[in-house]
Amino acid sequence: MVAQDYPDCERDLLGEVRKLVGPGTIIGVELDLHTNMTESKIRDADIVVLYKEYPHSDVNARAREVFELSVKAKLGQINPKMALFDCRMVGFYPTSRAPLRQFVDAMAAAEGQGGFFLFPSRTDFSLPT
Repeated sequence: MVAQDYPDCERDLLGEVRKLVGPGTIIGVELDLHTNMTESKIRDADIVVLYKEYPHSDVNARAREVFELSVKAKLGQINPKMALFDCRMVGFYPTSRAPLRQFVDAMAAAEGQGGFFLFPSRTDFSLPT
């Protein structure tokens, strides 16, 4: 999401939604893989799913993941935990060809193994904060 002269509207929107619904409500979000991912986003959301493909050919599949994981979390079948690591890199990395194609395929193959549901990665057009 982008808003002119507004540095991180997704962060503020998630924070306001969390204030409204409280800690007992599951918040699941789907974000563009170019999002400015922050600790506050993973604090305020229970489920964060990023597009895996660039160009974005997987929007519907990621939306299904958000829904399915959110339902499982609400039913107590999963207790999602998230972590954030910033590689401090800026670049343009299409996932339709090597080497990123193999990287995305390896992440997809690892999903569901060892208790991990998703291995999101993202590329960024913005400058590190």
